[in-house]
Amino acid sequence: MNPITKAQVIADPHSCLNKAADDEPIFVLRAQDLLAPELIANWARDYMLLRRREEVTNTHMAKYDAAMEVVRAMSEWKQAKNPD
Repeated sequence: MNPITKAQVIADPHSCLNKAADDEPIFVLRAQDLLAPELIANWARDYMLLRRREEVTNTHMAKYDAAMEVVRAMSEWKQAKNPD
């Protein structure tokens, strides 16, 4: 399973965050952001649309599946918590 929580991402040396160069700009979406799940789902859809111009590999599918797992986890978190 891909890291989802902050603690899991920080602990995983292969996470996207830890792979980023120290001077590389990044953008973080948190579950409490009301738009985050929709934005991530849209990104995943667009990612697959771009991939369909080429051969969709297992790596592409894994990246899409990981993004959709984050969408699910964020949606479930919002139901259990009261976002700021």
